[in-house]
Amino acid sequence: MIILSLFLLYLVNQNNAKNEYITIENAIKFTKEDMERNKQVTIQSIESMKKDGAEVSKETEKKILAEDEEISRVYLTNYESFQSKNYTTYMQNELINLQNFDTEMFLENNSSVFTNSSVVFSKYLDGKQLLNNSLLKKKLIPESTRYGTSNYMFLVSALQYITSVLGIVIFLLLFGNIHLKKIENKKMRLNFVQPISRTLMLLIDSCLFLLQSFFFLLSLILISYLIGYLFGTHIPSDYPLISLINGKVQLIPISNYILKNALLFLAVLFFSFELSQLAIIVSKNNFIAIAVVVVVLFGLGRTAQIENNTKINGSQWNPFTYIESSKLFIGKDNVQLNQNITSSINEENSIESVYFYENPAYYSGTTLSTNNVNINLKNGWIALFCGSICLLLINRFIYRKITI
Repeated sequence: MIILSLFLLYLVNQNNAKNEYITIENAIKFTKEDMERNKQVTIQSIESMKKDGAEVSKETEKKILAEDEEISRVYLTNYESFQSKNYTTYMQNELINLQNFDTEMFLENNSSVFTNSSVVFSKYLDGKQLLNNSLLKKKLIPESTRYGTSNYMFLVSALQYITSVLGIVIFLLLFGNIHLKKIENKKMRLNFVQPISRTLMLLIDSCLFLLQSFFFLLSLILISYLIGYLFGTHIPSDYPLISLINGKVQLIPISNYILKNALLFLAVLFFSFELSQLAIIVSKNNFIAIAVVVVVLFGLGRTAQIENNTKINGSQWNPFTYIESSKLFIGKDNVQLNQNITSSINEENSIESVYFYENPAYYSGTTLSTNNVNINLKNGWIALFCGSICLLLINRFIYRKITI
């Protein structure tokens, strides 16, 4: 069922990526026929000026036609290179248009121009310049982190779901449920007569859950990679991703993100399991315990993120801050592909800047550490480990006090 879900996610990504490609292609479409049509329109415009009594010399006429042809050729080259999936020209023009937009709109440092997003344009521009220049240098193609279809990029897209609260629920139901059932009211008496201590029993269950989760997570990573490898394109393991490190937008290798996100998620699972053990010791029912834990994780996780967004100090030591581990490394929002256009006219020519944007949170490096640089991988591990140990000690204390 889970493997089928990954296949469905790939098909959804493939469809969304295709729709975005078609949208951009249609918007920048410019053929040789369009080029000739523009030339005729310019000639007609010059003739109209002459009829109105304007003096247009042969030299001026040639200059106007040459400028018009040069602009048309830029549009044609951009479209043809995009259509042939040679994105070098497209990425270069994208950076030029973004810079023109920033210049012509006289944007302030805290200005946001994106629909349904508060992301500051200057940060989006910095991220785009950093990523596009890196891709151009390495001769790599741009690809969405939300709708990835290549080997590694689909894995990135899948991990954002696997390491979410939904992923935690799946792991708890598949593996946590096996161990939590031992503490249910009807089976607790049998556990208490076993020739091992109750403390050791809790430790064994925790270690087995962590071991099972590790191998299952590894399997999901391999399956996701293979789906992208078999049905999509191939990108290298050092493909750059935009991340926020120590308050600065930087590029990290995609393999680095996968490894760190997976390790942090395992720490989240360990914490979630210990919380589930506490819930079942109190409730004596594993399904009620898991349901309570899900509500607590989702509720307190959102609260911790709100506290972080409002710059409340100390959120880096709250284990619930890291519940959705992928948000620590790369940004994601629901802003769909859109288009911004600005035009300006000066004494020499007119400038039209057109660019497309999607997922501004990613390109601007908006992550959990945006408002608190102390929220990082190291502190996340410390917070989750200390929280898990505290819960384990509480579980041990309560479990030892229970009488048959």
